[in-house]
Amino acid sequence: MPPRKVFSKKDLLLKRVTTPKSPIEKITYCWVIVAVLGLLWGGCEKPNPTSPDPKERARAAKKTTDQILLAKMATEDKDEEVRVAALLNLTDQTVLAKVVAESGNERERGVAVRNITDGAILARIALSDKNRDLRTSAVCGLINLKNQEFLAKVAIEDPYGSNARFAIDSGRLTDQILLSKVAREAISSESRAAAATKLKDPVLLTKLALEDKEGGTANFVAQLKDEATLSKLAVEAAAPAVRAAAAERLTDRALLAKIAVEDKNSSVRDAANTKWMEVDEKAVEPRIACLRLYHQRRRAAASLGKLGDRRAIGPLVAALPDWGANAEIGTALDQLGWRPSSDRENVYFWICLRSDKAKKNWHTTRAILAPDMKSENEKKRLNAVNAFITLGNDAIVPEMIAVLNASGDSTMASIYLNSGNQALHDAGVAWAKEHGYTITTFKSSGPSAVWARW
Repeated sequence: MPPRKVFSKKDLLLKRVTTPKSPIEKITYCWVIVAVLGLLWGGCEKPNPTSPDPKERARAAKKTTDQILLAKMATEDKDEEVRVAALLNLTDQTVLAKVVAESGNERERGVAVRNITDGAILARIALSDKNRDLRTSAVCGLINLKNQEFLAKVAIEDPYGSNARFAIDSGRLTDQILLSKVAREAISSESRAAAATKLKDPVLLTKLALEDKEGGTANFVAQLKDEATLSKLAVEAAAPAVRAAAAERLTDRALLAKIAVEDKNSSVRDAANTKWMEVDEKAVEPRIACLRLYHQRRRAAASLGKLGDRRAIGPLVAALPDWGANAEIGTALDQLGWRPSSDRENVYFWICLRSDKAKKNWHTTRAILAPDMKSENEKKRLNAVNAFITLGNDAIVPEMIAVLNASGDSTMASIYLNSGNQALHDAGVAWAKEHGYTITTFKSSGPSAVWARW
């Protein structure tokens, strides 16, 4: 017996629709066919770009590729939505540039910029448009085009600076010659420095550093490892900062010694002396020179004492007094067998060695240090004030307060505040209040003179 066929509801519905039997079904079937054909005909109908209905004109703008028609609609239609729809479909670069330049509608100008693919036009917008967002949008267009020539132009000529950095930091500007040009010619010093960081070619970087007159490339000399290149920069670079940076990386002792003596700039000489001291453990000259460098003087003094070269005695004595390096200077002089030849040298030497002779010979100590508190030499002032505090003799307190009130500064007032002597502390508070300072408490790791703590 053949299997019986079972129809689903869908099958029955299809069967009923596709094979009408009754007159009513036939009429319904005809109307369905007419409706479907009507829909199909309506969908195929081409929108009218001149229709009075702006929605239909907008549809027409979205469907057409006629650039002449789109240009007319983008610039002449009275409805904003129609103009925007036309701009979205417009590729004519001249018309798009005209819209950006002449339209008063920022939305339309933004749409136009996003459709521009001409690098020259985008660069012009990025450099001159008054709207910051449009300038940035133009740079984005250049980045998407991967047009390095015009990105470099923006990086060099951008008067605002922000888009120049955007162009440089985008990662699209990789051409070493163009980057070198930006690093030399950009209006913004920040842009020049940013471009220099992107340079990887040692030849171009060296040339840039040699020509740099502002010292902006000093930080990038650290990328260079070739001794010959560093030697050239240390001697010939136009900017002292570049010469100093190169000297700090040299290992040639003879050249360092030459630079330390002959360079006209003190910061370059200091850099050379510091490096010379580092690479030559027995050289006396750089250590003597480093006695006047704040961050190097203690190390220089300590090593001079250990070297035992008596040529260092004169410079070490000349470095007195120096409260921050007294211990190292005094120890070095003691190691070299030096002995004071005057009351002044005696007092300074006693202070260096924290000798009780400074207390026992109080009248001599006071006679030397009291005038030093009023000296124009800051090292002498600080040495005298700190020495008096550590000696802890109450007889000097009134004079110390008088000096602070007459010619003291914030540094002296701070020392008084932290001295551990109540009278000096109160004088420091009063001075700060009178001169408009705010007193802040914080932990300090640096050395501080404490009353009567020798």
